[in-house]
Amino acid sequence: MVEIAQIEEVLKKELAPVHAKLAAVEENLKQSTTSLEFLSTKYDQLLVHSKTTNEKITGLTKTTRTIQADIKINGDMTLEAKGESDELAQYLRRDCLEISGVKPNTEYSSEAIVESIGKVLKVSIEEKDISTAHPLPTFNKDALPKIIVKFTRRN
Repeated sequence: MVEIAQIEEVLKKELAPVHAKLAAVEENLKQSTTSLEFLSTKYDQLLVHSKTTNEKITGLTKTTRTIQADIKINGDMTLEAKGESDELAQYLRRDCLEISGVKPNTEYSSEAIVESIGKVLKVSIEEKDISTAHPLPTFNKDALPKIIVKFTRRN
């Protein structure tokens, strides 16, 4: 008859490859579990990072909108200030007259030319009426020569 020890020995021999495969599967399962835990941790970290990034983007979007609104307000104020500046410049030049087509020369001063133009137009212009008069420089050689005259008062 076969003894129990012999049966155990045969079973050990037959089950040894199964135990080896089972040990390999267990090791593989441990590695897979470790990888899965690592990936799960990284995924959780990415979710937190994504959430904070989205919050930052939302905050920056609000800030950008605020800045754009401020830029628009400043642009409007700039346009308004430019308009007022242009109006002020026009107001300051209200006593000025630009005469074109008369070339200044060394014989006659700009003031004398203005007085003679006044005589031709039958407008009394005296030396005391002129604050200053001078030729306007030009960068365009084809442009007509110009004289600018500023009067002391406007009547």
